Amino acid sequence: MSGFVDMRTHVIAAAGADTTLPALILDNAARRIADETDVAVITVDYRLAPENPYPAALEDYYAVLRWASDTVAVLGEGAGGGHTVATAVSSRDRSGPPVAALLLDARPPSTTAATRARSES
Repeated sequence: MSGFVDMRTHVIAAAGADTTLPALILDNAARRIADETDVAVITVDYRLAPENPYPAALEDYYAVLRWASDTVAVLGEGAGGGHTVATAVSSRDRSGPPVAALLLDARPPSTTAATRARSES
């Protein structure tokens, strides 16, 4: 990565939270996690394919990891799960910031979606 990418991020923390909190980078459920834990939550408005081919999204996540707190966990679900793993590995390979925790949320499809798919076939 040649430098930081200009992108939007959202930092979400509970009201009155300490600004030196550990950080968690993720894309969904941010408000609930910020409200229920003592961490700041960072969501990444990463560049999307196909307009921005690989590794654009990964570079965006990595740039945020470099910018964030000294204590960072990364969490992802769906495509964000892939970005989560790739960000942690990229940081390791580049001697970047340490990732304190890697959390993957791989939920099964919702019952409603599964039921709808069966009824359409």
